Amino acid sequence: MKIIKPSKEMKTVETIFEIAAQENKKVTIGKATVLPGQRLPEIGTTTHTADEYSYIIKGDIYTASGGSNGVVLEGSSTFIPKGEEHWCRNDGTEAVEIIWVFVE
Repeated sequence: MKIIKPSKEMKTVETIFEIAAQENKKVTIGKATVLPGQRLPEIGTTTHTADEYSYIIKGDIYTASGGSNGVVLEGSSTFIPKGEEHWCRNDGTEAVEIIWVFVE
Protein backbone atom coordinates (compact mmCIF):
# COMPACT_ATOMS: atom_id res chain seq x y z
CA MET A 1 0.00 0.00 0.00
CA LYS A 2 1.22 3.47 -0.85
CA ILE A 3 0.11 6.35 1.42
CA ILE A 4 0.12 9.97 0.23
CA LYS A 5 -0.09 12.50 3.06
CA PRO A 6 -1.91 15.82 2.64
CA SER A 7 0.08 18.92 1.74
CA LYS A 8 0.49 21.67 4.35
CA GLU A 9 -0.97 24.40 2.11
CA MET A 10 -4.72 24.70 1.63
CA LYS A 11 -6.09 24.47 -1.91
CA THR A 12 -9.63 24.95 -3.18
CA VAL A 13 -9.25 22.40 -5.98
CA GLU A 14 -6.60 19.72 -5.76
CA THR A 15 -5.78 16.66 -7.87
CA ILE A 16 -5.45 13.67 -5.58
CA PHE A 17 -4.79 10.96 -8.16
CA GLU A 18 -4.16 11.18 -11.87
CA ILE A 19 -4.85 8.07 -13.92
CA ALA A 20 -3.56 7.84 -17.48
CA ALA A 21 -6.41 7.27 -19.92
CA GLN A 22 -6.41 3.81 -21.44
CA GLU A 23 -8.88 1.99 -23.62
CA ASN A 24 -11.20 -0.59 -22.08
CA LYS A 25 -10.76 0.62 -18.50
CA LYS A 26 -13.62 0.50 -16.02
CA VAL A 27 -13.67 3.08 -13.22
CA THR A 28 -15.96 2.68 -10.19
CA ILE A 29 -16.22 5.43 -7.55
CA GLY A 30 -17.84 5.00 -4.15
CA LYS A 31 -17.98 6.18 -0.56
CA ALA A 32 -17.47 4.07 2.56
CA THR A 33 -18.53 4.98 6.08
CA VAL A 34 -16.71 2.96 8.75
CA LEU A 35 -18.41 3.21 12.14
CA PRO A 36 -16.49 3.33 15.45
CA GLY A 37 -15.22 -0.16 16.27
CA GLN A 38 -16.12 -1.49 12.81
CA ARG A 39 -13.64 -3.63 10.86
CA LEU A 40 -13.82 -4.21 7.10
CA PRO A 41 -14.06 -7.04 6.36
CA GLU A 42 -15.33 -8.31 9.72
CA ILE A 43 -12.74 -11.12 9.71
CA GLY A 44 -9.73 -11.91 7.55
CA THR A 45 -8.71 -9.84 4.56
CA THR A 46 -10.17 -8.76 1.26
CA THR A 47 -8.76 -8.39 -2.26
CA HIS A 48 -10.08 -6.77 -5.41
CA THR A 49 -9.69 -7.41 -9.13
CA ALA A 50 -9.01 -3.69 -9.60
CA ASP A 51 -6.46 -1.17 -8.33
CA GLU A 52 -7.94 0.75 -5.39
CA TYR A 53 -7.35 4.46 -4.79
CA SER A 54 -8.82 5.93 -1.58
CA TYR A 55 -9.04 9.36 0.04
CA ILE A 56 -9.83 9.76 3.76
CA ILE A 57 -12.42 12.55 3.97
CA LYS A 58 -13.07 12.38 7.71
CA GLY A 59 -11.31 10.66 10.61
CA ASP A 60 -8.30 8.38 10.89
CA ILE A 61 -8.34 4.66 10.08
CA TYR A 62 -6.07 1.76 11.02
CA THR A 63 -5.12 -0.34 7.99
CA ALA A 64 -3.10 -3.42 7.14
CA SER A 65 -2.08 -4.00 3.54
CA GLY A 66 0.78 -5.60 1.67
CA GLY A 67 2.62 -6.63 4.82
CA SER A 68 2.56 -3.18 6.42
CA ASN A 69 0.12 -1.61 8.85
CA GLY A 70 -0.58 1.68 10.61
CA VAL A 71 -2.95 4.60 10.90
CA VAL A 72 -3.93 6.52 7.76
CA LEU A 73 -4.80 10.09 8.73
CA GLU A 74 -7.66 12.30 7.57
CA GLY A 75 -6.71 14.06 4.34
CA SER A 76 -4.38 11.26 3.23
CA SER A 77 -4.82 9.07 0.19
CA THR A 78 -3.80 5.47 -0.45
CA PHE A 79 -3.15 3.15 -3.38
CA ILE A 80 -3.64 -0.62 -3.07
CA PRO A 81 -2.75 -2.66 -6.17
CA LYS A 82 -5.21 -5.26 -7.41
CA GLY A 83 -4.88 -8.60 -5.65
CA GLU A 84 -3.22 -7.17 -2.52
CA GLU A 85 -4.78 -8.47 0.72
CA HIS A 86 -5.92 -5.71 3.07
CA TRP A 87 -8.32 -4.70 5.84
CA CYS A 88 -9.14 -1.62 7.93
CA ARG A 89 -10.59 -0.79 11.34
CA ASN A 90 -11.98 2.38 12.92
CA ASP A 91 -10.46 2.64 16.40
CA GLY A 92 -11.89 6.14 16.92
CA THR A 93 -15.11 7.44 18.45
CA GLU A 94 -16.60 8.94 15.25
CA ALA A 95 -17.39 7.53 11.81
CA VAL A 96 -14.61 7.55 9.21
CA GLU A 97 -15.58 8.59 5.66
CA ILE A 98 -13.62 7.35 2.66
CA ILE A 99 -13.99 7.99 -1.07
CA TRP A 100 -12.68 5.04 -3.08
CA VAL A 101 -12.00 4.50 -6.77
CA PHE A 102 -11.52 1.10 -8.44
CA VAL A 103 -9.69 1.11 -11.79
CA GLU A 104 -9.92 -2.17 -13.72
